[in-house]
Amino acid sequence: MPVSAAPAIPTQLLYDRRTAAKLLSISVRSVDRLIGNKQLTVRRVGRRILIPAGELKRFARADHEVIL
Repeated sequence: MPVSAAPAIPTQLLYDRRTAAKLLSISVRSVDRLIGNKQLTVRRVGRRILIPAGELKRFARADHEVIL
């Protein structure tokens, strides 16, 4: 009998602002600033603002200019 592969761990497709901030190790205010500056694309579901997982990965992999 063939051994089946372990089931894939389901990944979340969309994250709220607070969870996104935790994943990126930044504040919720910083996430709001990134959204306002169009550096993070969001999806709106009713009143909720959700950030796609792919968008968080893209942002985390990119180089960012330091603004003092």
